[in-house]
Amino acid sequence: MVRTMPSPLFAKVQEDVESLVRLKTQHPGWMFLGFPFNKDGWYDEELSPKSPDQFRVVSISDSFAWGTVPHHYHFTTVCERLAPGSEVLNLGLSATGPDVYEYILRHYGQPLDPDLIVVNLFIGNDLQELIGIKPNPWPGRVFDRERLLTYRISKRLLILSRESKRKAADVAAVTARMAATSPVENRILIRPGERIVPQHLAEVFPWLDDPPLEPPVISSASFAEIEVSRARATCHAFNLAPQWQAEFFLRMRRIAAAAGHTPILFVLIPDEFQVEEEVWQIVESASPEGLDRFRPQELLSEWCALNGLSWIDLLPYLRAAPPLEDGGRHVYHRQDTHFNRRGHEIAGRVLAEEVRRRMEAIDTTTMR
Repeated sequence: MVRTMPSPLFAKVQEDVESLVRLKTQHPGWMFLGFPFNKDGWYDEELSPKSPDQFRVVSISDSFAWGTVPHHYHFTTVCERLAPGSEVLNLGLSATGPDVYEYILRHYGQPLDPDLIVVNLFIGNDLQELIGIKPNPWPGRVFDRERLLTYRISKRLLILSRESKRKAADVAAVTARMAATSPVENRILIRPGERIVPQHLAEVFPWLDDPPLEPPVISSASFAEIEVSRARATCHAFNLAPQWQAEFFLRMRRIAAAAGHTPILFVLIPDEFQVEEEVWQIVESASPEGLDRFRPQELLSEWCALNGLSWIDLLPYLRAAPPLEDGGRHVYHRQDTHFNRRGHEIAGRVLAEEVRRRMEAIDTTTMR
């Protein structure tokens, strides 16, 4: 059977959660940035029986589970290195949300007998997907053109064609800069499907150590459109819509209930417009209605506190990252709102501090 990388052309055609999970789980051994997916389809080492002396953490998220960095630099791997005795299992699927998180927790996370469940909530997507949800009667659902595959594929082909042209110009500029600073003859060439050992990663992907060298993931025009849309949805529409807030927090309650007696920790992952001033200026200039930039974190933190749930907000830690020479914090990939290596290191360090604290609390209780 041939398995290829998921295509944006056919994304989210299947809406049933169980089918969606099966569709998005990767084929065992599929290589991503020099590291293979394990036999269960997760971007992590092979799962092994739980050791009595290990503190097992299950981490659930959307595409931040892939992280778009080599596994060695992923925040779950960073956490394991900084919290000796911990084991952080990285479970997650791209382009998913709270409903899928609950499903993964019930059907994949809980059977692993974790000591802590971490659910990572990305402000950019996990709140935005609720905006605009309206009841749709059966006839409307059947004849809604957005549900017709032929219409959606044609529409996406046009978008992908436009995006390809936009991206080409941006990539050309960065490629020229890379050629001047990292000559091809000095870089290691990796055969397709070959695993890359950690000591060679920065030679294959030079932007791991030098973020400004990274080619843009999407065009600057498309990136601006995405960030403006997300900011308007999460910092304005969601803030002013009690019904959408109620629906989102209902999903949060379901996730917390699925954890049962296992401690659960919600990690709030900010969007880039909340961290980088340059991106915020783009958003603000295109948003005459005015936006409350940090209101989503305030709402989620208030809700967690009222419901006795633990949470960590990564926003202040990422904003505290020392700027590089150009003044940017550079904790996200270039024109792609996923963490780069710097962002993963910060997230991994923060999570490790929390894991060590919980491990020490268990040791103290045992000693008593």
